[in-house]
Amino acid sequence: MAKELRIKRVSSFIQSEISKIISQLRDERVKGIISVFDVELSKDLKYATVKLSIFSSEKEDIKSSIRSLIKAKSFIRRSLAKTLKTIHSPEIFFEFINLDESMKVFEILKEVKGDLEYDSK
Repeated sequence: MAKELRIKRVSSFIQSEISKIISQLRDERVKGIISVFDVELSKDLKYATVKLSIFSSEKEDIKSSIRSLIKAKSFIRRSLAKTLKTIHSPEIFFEFINLDESMKVFEILKEVKGDLEYDSK
């Protein structure tokens, strides 16, 4: 129980720190709005999966942002290690979430729910 609470607190801290680090990147190729949705940590705190979303009207901007973030992964990890109060800085893995596809799925689920409520009446 206490270990799970610690993992959640460290995960939340990493999420806010990575968000700050990304917002301070000076890479011109990082364009659009980048949101850090969630951070999943392994139980031993050695691996972190960072779930990101990039919002931009241009597909090419999203692709260049993804490439740049992947290249900046070691910089992000080093910057995180300076503020993180653990023995090891976790190895970072990015998972990119496409908001357009997520919204389409959400709309379909909303329609299905509406149809189910209508059928039950």
